[in-house]
Amino acid sequence: MESEGTVAKAVAFPRKIVEGALKHHAVSVIVAHNHPGGVAEPSNNDDKITKQIKSALLFLLSLNVV
Repeated sequence: MESEGTVAKAVAFPRKIVEGALKHHAVSVIVAHNHPGGVAEPSNNDDKITKQIKSALLFLLSLNVV
């Protein structure tokens, strides 16, 4: 786990996720989080941070993001 949050908000840093992937010699990364309110649709912020994480992993490590 690279990020923790509250019931209403969690912060994810692409840099920390890349560091974790490097540390564990990852060949793929699964990005996931929960929605405590029960709404499973991703928010605009969810989409934005997922794209940033994917871009960082692809650019720096050529890793597959699932």
